[in-house]
Amino acid sequence: EELLPALIENQGPVDAVSGATYTSEAVLAAVEQALSGAGSAPEEEVVPVFTVNVADGVHRGRGQGFGGELILDVTVMDGKIVEIVVVESAETPFIADAAFEELLPALIENQGPVDAVSGATVTSKAVHEALTAALGIKEGQ
Repeated sequence: EELLPALIENQGPVDAVSGATYTSEAVLAAVEQALSGAGSAPEEEVVPVFTVNVADGVHRGRGQGFGGELILDVTVMDGKIVEIVVVESAETPFIADAAFEELLPALIENQGPVDAVSGATVTSKAVHEALTAALGIKEGQ
């Protein structure tokens, strides 16, 4: 209550409030950061997007899952992913099905990588591997 009005009134440094030295130091640091521009509005987060290296149509990709090979058919239209279908999966159904239900729509919506599904990390990696293979994406793209 004492520190902020004093900062405004003095337009400069003030002594810390007795008994609240750490809080006062934090407030002073925040004010200094804001005035220096370091605390300005965060830059807009850039979301990576897949580079689609294939023509429109249905493309098959394969990835190595926990239970074996995972095969996806990926439909591309106007250079974007519009559908992902699991053709073959040897993954544990009660784990993989939930991962597919969460991952596949998110990949289509984001048109780029998404976080792995908790508890289905290997299946999530297999989906990503099969998807990037279907899209003709080379490592590092």
